[in-house]
Amino acid sequence: MSNGDPQQQLATRGTTPWLWFGGGEVPAADVARRIERAQQSLRRHGLRPGEAVAVVMHRHPDSLAALLAIWELDAAALLLAPDAPAALSRTLQTHATSRLTIDRDLTVVAARDTAAATPAGCVTAAATLIPTSGSSGAPKLVAHQLAQHGASAAGAAAFFGLTPRHRWLVPLPLHHVGGLAPLFRTLRAGASLALVEPGASLAGTLIAARPTHVSLVPTQLVRLLNDRDGSAALAAAEAVLVGGGPLAPAVRERALGAGVRLIMSYGSTEAASMITAEDDPAAMLNHGCAGRALPGREVDVAADGEILVRGASMLVGYVESPGRLREGCNADGWFATRDVGRLDPDGRLFVLGRKDAMFVSGGENIHPEEIEAALLTHPDLTEAVVVSIPDAEFGASPVAFVRGGDREAPTPEALRRHLADQLPRFKVPKRFLWLDAEEALKPDRQALQQRAAATSG
Repeated sequence: MSNGDPQQQLATRGTTPWLWFGGGEVPAADVARRIERAQQSLRRHGLRPGEAVAVVMHRHPDSLAALLAIWELDAAALLLAPDAPAALSRTLQTHATSRLTIDRDLTVVAARDTAAATPAGCVTAAATLIPTSGSSGAPKLVAHQLAQHGASAAGAAAFFGLTPRHRWLVPLPLHHVGGLAPLFRTLRAGASLALVEPGASLAGTLIAARPTHVSLVPTQLVRLLNDRDGSAALAAAEAVLVGGGPLAPAVRERALGAGVRLIMSYGSTEAASMITAEDDPAAMLNHGCAGRALPGREVDVAADGEILVRGASMLVGYVESPGRLREGCNADGWFATRDVGRLDPDGRLFVLGRKDAMFVSGGENIHPEEIEAALLTHPDLTEAVVVSIPDAEFGASPVAFVRGGDREAPTPEALRRHLADQLPRFKVPKRFLWLDAEEALKPDRQALQQRAAATSG
């Protein structure tokens, strides 16, 4: 077992509680019972080492217990969103060749077609398979080993100086690496992990749990700053880590003025979370500043401005089709992020944008191509172009330009219903505008973006 092994780290805690959930600490014995229950059920279903198990990742102790049980049985965990469309979940499970699924109550369900779901030898080294849509929007899985998550946690723990007295609050989705990474950090440092119960108030949980560390996306930070009690509770934390998308300098300045000990970061699923971090208030007010590389990471910028990353936390590879693993880094270990940036003389990274059309809304990656493809499955549409516009709450939001055929154009309500069966809610455009004949002939995304912004009021 590596020093990133969570079972060993949990075992060293004895009776010391690790989890805070639902208004109080969860006893260590309760966590142990949940893990044992999941293991027994997986064994009854014949789980084999190297096999992948799909876990529906609720912010709940059951989901964490399921992960720990899977890893103890030397299997891999495929992380699924609780609200993922059924078709997407099936595609991801096919890629992972996963025949077993664990939901919130630790019930294990086997797929009906078990013959098509056999363990894939090329994925046996993985401990996690985390969905990402990549630059094209097509679903694929990022594969990591426990050692790579451990390396990510080690660098973060060193930066934050984590100790057993610390508590890390996670209001982020656990099927995202930003929500998963604190699990490894707290276990490694002997610290505790607090989960925001689904449906619970983030401000109220902050007040009740009294965390020393908090992970947020920009939208959550803005909402807390707009809440008097939430803002005060946030200022009581030792570190507030913000990632998952750009944060406007004005919001950074407002947070610092409210006494928030802000940490700006840059990371990726492929790097098992954080790559760089910045804790200097003066530096982080500079547009795009994401700080210096954490221990165990290297950052460089290619001649064309693309940000490159290398280190012990980098992915094993991508699973893009059933059982097939493609390497994610080049022969020298560098991962090309598709982000554009620059390094200053002090080694600080400044993130300037994307090489592709992806944008971030409320901490979620959105690829216009994926939404366009879903729209064009509607029988009454012939053209679809999706752009982003600034959004005061979410940072950015999608707007769709569409054009119909000979029949009557579908209403926005009909298009929303059509997309609801194919896409998560955050990817469904808030507005639908119509392409004229000239725009449809040769769509200009920049011009459409300007038109969408001009008509947003």
